[in-house]
Amino acid sequence: MNGMRMRTLYIVAMQAVAIAASMLLAGCTADARREETTRPRASSPGCDATGADGSRFWTDLSPGDVDARGEDCAMLRFALNNFLHLAANDRQGHPRFMSYAPWYEAIPQDGGAPRWRDGYKPLATRALRKTAREGQPGDGFVLIDAHHRRIGYDVRVNRSYVDYLSRTGLYRADRLQAAADAFKADPATGGVWLPAGTRDTPGAVSLKTAWRRFGDEAPCPAQTMHCERDAQGREWGLIGLHLVQKTPTLGEMTWATFEHVANAPDCAPGGAAPIAPRPRDPVHPERTLAEWNLFDWTSYRAQGGDGARCAVPDGAYRYTVAADGQTLQDQTCGTPSATPLCNIDPRRNATDVASATALSVDGESNPAYSRINVCRTTQLSQCTGDGSPGDAAACLDASLRANFPANLDGKWRYYRLIGNAYMAGHAPVTGCFRYDDGPMLTTTPPRSRFPSTCNGIDTTPLRVRAGDTALANTAMETWMQAGTCLVPSPGATPLMGRDCFACHTPSTNPPGWPFGMGDMSFLFDRVPVPAPEP
Repeated sequence: MNGMRMRTLYIVAMQAVAIAASMLLAGCTADARREETTRPRASSPGCDATGADGSRFWTDLSPGDVDARGEDCAMLRFALNNFLHLAANDRQGHPRFMSYAPWYEAIPQDGGAPRWRDGYKPLATRALRKTAREGQPGDGFVLIDAHHRRIGYDVRVNRSYVDYLSRTGLYRADRLQAAADAFKADPATGGVWLPAGTRDTPGAVSLKTAWRRFGDEAPCPAQTMHCERDAQGREWGLIGLHLVQKTPTLGEMTWATFEHVANAPDCAPGGAAPIAPRPRDPVHPERTLAEWNLFDWTSYRAQGGDGARCAVPDGAYRYTVAADGQTLQDQTCGTPSATPLCNIDPRRNATDVASATALSVDGESNPAYSRINVCRTTQLSQCTGDGSPGDAAACLDASLRANFPANLDGKWRYYRLIGNAYMAGHAPVTGCFRYDDGPMLTTTPPRSRFPSTCNGIDTTPLRVRAGDTALANTAMETWMQAGTCLVPSPGATPLMGRDCFACHTPSTNPPGWPFGMGDMSFLFDRVPVPAPEP
């Protein structure tokens, strides 16, 4: 750990001028307490998976990996290793991540205290059904698969997270309100700060998973996808996973995301997943898989798709600034460069919903959302060894496929690490930290669209985003991918390219205002609020 700090201080010293310039642009003032930092060293060419085989759970980033491979590659290896460990079967034959506590056990909705239960915990229909809490972030839109079934979402946390809730009482609204008040008084110390663990014990880990429902006419392809049954016997296939982890080094709740290889093609040619009738089989390149999860070739072609590209709503983000120099007005999206065919607004207007020809979803007639075709706006890279974050993930994926761990089921070959996001130099494990996210605005003074301000306390540490700063999962942030602009409701901030840190900030909010959050985790929005006394 001391060596890691020395390396960080060296980087800070070498880049002080660049950081000072960015601070002036953001209208910040210097302070002795601020911990300045810059982007990390680029990953070494040919990032490989050697040693990242999931045989044990890594509780922190390895300084040796950072020295040998560069920080981008080391961070990706860290995420990949822990994904593989959690995907491996436990003694009962279930993936380890299925023993994590579902959100409704971590925060019981009856107000009771959470208690950890060992062992497998099956999917529950209550978690997978689409509700306001289970919707996609930022818009609540319903995502419908190629067979007109809604995508379901599950959120789980590890024992360290559950024990923290039980120990602090933060599963209760009054305790969370008190923590929010403490954060407001002093964000450097007050608030919710999840455990970081040690070199030998894991810190808080949170998983969000996306599931596609299958039926008798097309059962879940167990050879190429992980399949589960919920308590009612319905079959679901895993198509996406966010892995969020806090460690002694990674105080920023680092994000990594994984997808099934058949989720969606790239929106434009030139990447690793071109538009085609069926996705390529990465294990047997001469073959194709049966179908895409979120893209339908037939409807795409019928709507005028040329077979190579799928245009998205890519109009430019527009706004005006009020006389106070800071308030944004008239936020909207410009005209797309071409008629969008993918990633379009899925909402149906009242006429569509009432139409006798409206398609059913999950057997329900006249749904409020349409099935749309999904494509990936940021292409999946081919491994070239140029050292970029996208290339590092591609090379790591190629290395894993060539040397796949023998203890893992072959179905896990069909999942891919898309990327990860973290803070350069990493954030403190306790206390708020600031950073800029989103486009820089023409306000006075200039600021980013999604700044982390720590209640205006400019003595809190200043950080810079690193890794994949446009990270998105096609099954979980479908309409928030880079290069997309949609207005979710009149007067609302348009949906546009955001990464994890645009929404998950180091704040503590009470439940319901506008959403409960603690230490970057939205799980606290599920804290039940007692009904007011009559």
